[in-house]
Amino acid sequence: MNELPNSEEPNSLECPLKKQWVSFCFVDEFAEASSYAGLEYSLRDSQNQSYQGVLDNDGFALIEDVYCGPMLLTLCSIAKTYPDPWYEQLSIRENYPLPLTNLQIAAEQSPIGPRRTEESLTYLAEERAAQEGARFYRVEVSDLVEATKHLPDPDDTWGPRPSAGLKQAAGAAADQPGIALEPNQHHVFEVKALRAYSPIFSTSPEFSALNAYQLAVMCKLSYAPFSIQREGTDPSHPPPYLKAGSIGNVLREQLACQIKPTLFDTANFHLLNEEVPYSKRFEVVPYDPVRYPIQSERFTPEDEHFLHDDETDTQAFITHNDKIILISVRGSASFDDWLRDFDARQVPIKNGTGNAHRGFHDAYLVAQEFTEDYLARFYTNGQTIIVCGHSLGGSIALLLADWIKRLHYAPKVILYTYGAPRAGDRAFVESAKSLVHHRIVNNNDLVPSRLCSRYLDGRGVENSGSRTGYATGLTRASDQGNQSAAGWPGQSARRSISPPWRAVLLYATQTRWR
Repeated sequence: MNELPNSEEPNSLECPLKKQWVSFCFVDEFAEASSYAGLEYSLRDSQNQSYQGVLDNDGFALIEDVYCGPMLLTLCSIAKTYPDPWYEQLSIRENYPLPLTNLQIAAEQSPIGPRRTEESLTYLAEERAAQEGARFYRVEVSDLVEATKHLPDPDDTWGPRPSAGLKQAAGAAADQPGIALEPNQHHVFEVKALRAYSPIFSTSPEFSALNAYQLAVMCKLSYAPFSIQREGTDPSHPPPYLKAGSIGNVLREQLACQIKPTLFDTANFHLLNEEVPYSKRFEVVPYDPVRYPIQSERFTPEDEHFLHDDETDTQAFITHNDKIILISVRGSASFDDWLRDFDARQVPIKNGTGNAHRGFHDAYLVAQEFTEDYLARFYTNGQTIIVCGHSLGGSIALLLADWIKRLHYAPKVILYTYGAPRAGDRAFVESAKSLVHHRIVNNNDLVPSRLCSRYLDGRGVENSGSRTGYATGLTRASDQGNQSAAGWPGQSARRSISPPWRAVLLYATQTRWR
């Protein structure tokens, strides 16, 4: 392939000449290049010579006078400016700082492109490459940067991909990150949009039917394992999380990878999602023991996001994005949980006011320690903390939400509970009046209305004076009245169908007040 100087000397050396060229263009899924204009690139040729440059306003670069043979292209420049403060926070945070590149941020700003069918790939960039007579390839950010553990796993359906065989022929550069280019060719690279789906939640303190449904699904998800079912003190597992319906699978393998999940634990549901930049999804932290030393001690993302306490059989998960920290606490799922439900002796609430059901309080202490560690790592000013729980999990969530509300930095807290028994006595209820608590129950459910009531304030106080709506879907109650019900501070709602993760709709015409 090399062009050699003319020589008839038998011992003359063959020296490659720099007479080749290569060009390339980066576009998004709409075949537009503006997102990638101005990005720095690095090209290394077959003789290990390096060429640095910047993509022009059309995302294009032409490099001439390179050695013949395969070349390796990377776009690894680390970001120094950011489109908003959240990206900077991710790059400098004390725990799990992310090596954000300019390419990653650019790929996050461009939305998912059109497809002819749901199962097909994009087509606009491929059409553009055909018009330009270019080699066409689909690439991901992880193909072009050095640090990849914080990025989605490679998408095997995204192709055609640059040739792995050509890269192996790239000489000294073959073992480095990047994609291989052919000499004397123009290339069009379509970068997969680095986007994710994120469940939509309202951060308003007012009752939201959307939240009531979405959080009911999150409560159902809390009954699932994070990866695979663990027994006793079994260790956690690193990603990927391939068990369908598991928490890790929903958060990391589906929502983060532009897949809309439909299986939550063992039940089929649909969430209302929005498309967001990948860095603004509900995060599962990266697994990279080399970069994050804490993970070299068998500490996995499951340990960070999932509470599995063998002693109290308490289970919960936490995740967050730029606006919300979401906490979901599991309800009764074992014989030990039911024993805890009936362990109703009153004990003083640690770091709180009044007394609480001892079984709930013991589980709350475990959840409090887990939550405190997570908030210390990931809470930033302005995030709303949304807490939810079903049955036993709702009572734990109530105690937990009240504690969070009292933290010195006074975070905004919203609580939704489903079929939750009373958790505290009248002193606790009075102290927690300011907590935004939307309580959802089945009208005929004895657990929230009767369980433990005789123990918590001595008289089994009911919802005296409350103005509660009853409907075939989900109704809301006024902010008044229910605050006086033992163990049920804050706002309250009742629903007439069970379990709480059935489809939730709110129709004003269905509601009657009394």
